[in-house]
Amino acid sequence: MLTLKESSHIRTSRNIKSFCSCRHATGVSLVHRDQGRIALGEEKLARKEIERLWRAEQWCKHPVRSR
Repeated sequence: MLTLKESSHIRTSRNIKSFCSCRHATGVSLVHRDQGRIALGEEKLARKEIERLWRAEQWCKHPVRSR
């Protein structure tokens, strides 16, 4: 049986219907990718919240400094 790992050597691979040689089609689990994506999303959200709180604090201090 021939196993294709990538389609770069097939000249007309763009025209093959349902051609898929990616990891999820070969049975390799992608759970680690989902977990990484979720962790990155939570990290970005936490950074945005910290920045929002910092900006709110700076805005509250602004009238005091501008006098």
